[in-house]
Amino acid sequence: MVHRAPYRWDRDEIRGTPLRGFSVTPGCHTGAMKMTSTPCLHQPVAVAGIRVVACEECGIVEWFGAQRPLDPTEGMAALFGDFHLVGRLPAVRAPGREVLLYGAPGRKARACLEAFPAHVWLQVDTTLWLSHDGEHLLLVPTSPLLMENLTRGA
Repeated sequence: MVHRAPYRWDRDEIRGTPLRGFSVTPGCHTGAMKMTSTPCLHQPVAVAGIRVVACEECGIVEWFGAQRPLDPTEGMAALFGDFHLVGRLPAVRAPGREVLLYGAPGRKARACLEAFPAHVWLQVDTTLWLSHDGEHLLLVPTSPLLMENLTRGA
């Protein structure tokens, strides 16, 4: 069994946009970023019938339905269930081994990406990372089972 150290972000860039540190507590950035005491104000964005909080400063993603918070799986399915797998890419500056590239079925579905900051890796849950470039959804599953589920039939 191979033990891997946790992935650490650095100051390198992805597609020309600096990566942001992930917060342990609001306003306290780790890694190569400097410490700050300024708290983030998270404003939910309404998209496709749900509300999403996606903060590039502290790296959080939260999902809310009309009556209750949503599980990340429910939120991802609501926003990106119609996206189709375009292919796989090598993980360069990504928090895993391989990146799954998804395309939107149309302009309306592509608008779902606007709820998230572009060119920043956000941790959706313990086994899934999300980013986008404005046109394509990029997912990095860190679990072999999740990778198999996301690529089954493709």
